[in-house]
Amino acid sequence: MEQLFNIDLKKIPSTSKKEELDRKKNLELFFAKGLPNKKDENWKFTDLNFIIKKNFKNISNNYDFIFEKKIELINDFEHNYIVLVNGSYKFSNIEFEDKEKVKIKSLKSLEGTNNHSKNNLYCLNKALSLGGLLIEIKENYKCKKPIIIYNYLTSNLDDKIINNSNKIKLNQNSELTLIEYNIDEKSKFIKNTFENIEIEDNSILRSIFVQKTNSNGYYYKSIIGSQGYNSSYQNFILSSGMKFNKVDLEMNLNKENSNCFILSGLSMNNDEHQEIKTL
Repeated sequence: MEQLFNIDLKKIPSTSKKEELDRKKNLELFFAKGLPNKKDENWKFTDLNFIIKKNFKNISNNYDFIFEKKIELINDFEHNYIVLVNGSYKFSNIEFEDKEKVKIKSLKSLEGTNNHSKNNLYCLNKALSLGGLLIEIKENYKCKKPIIIYNYLTSNLDDKIINNSNKIKLNQNSELTLIEYNIDEKSKFIKNTFENIEIEDNSILRSIFVQKTNSNGYYYKSIIGSQGYNSSYQNFILSSGMKFNKVDLEMNLNKENSNCFILSGLSMNNDEHQEIKTL
């Protein structure tokens, strides 16, 4: 397994000796178990170990990249937006909202998600993550316009692995439509994302994923969340031309009258693999 990965933890800035040791420990845990395969019940339809070994030879965590391109915003409808480059938060604009009611910030490298400990890819994420994104909608606030996340992947990511983690929280009586708009330049990379969602009483989160272009990327996302009374989580996945995409979704409906559903429209070629799994 270590021969497949060319990981250099020194390339990741650590804020403390403890963080440095935590990263090393998590990387060792990942190498000890390796990539998941069909022997794992949660991966019985996707042998990730076979797929990655077949398509990658020397996976590194070199995050050096130059981003000078201007991202073309969608002009068909009014919206707020967030720009991520290679999984890292760059800037945002929430001009249509009360800025006291919508909180958006970058997560620090190990200030990530929790409750994913049974997933060995989480150890890899904890070892290599540079951070991610936090979105919080305050109590009694319904966003006036959607928020689009322009998720841009640069052209120099061949044989690289990107690890990021996100947190989304809707406080009581709030509402958000969130659109993740994926744009990549056809590099062959791995993107390993972990996301925590908290939807409190009487709140609604609509999450829409759109893949703009054909992609040679290998995407994995694990979503774990909790919902309060009379809350709703609606997830729509619309993609075509993705080489590999697997989504694991585990939402805990903690109180009555809460609902969760996931709908997808996928267009696939014979050599493409997509799986959506609910737990």
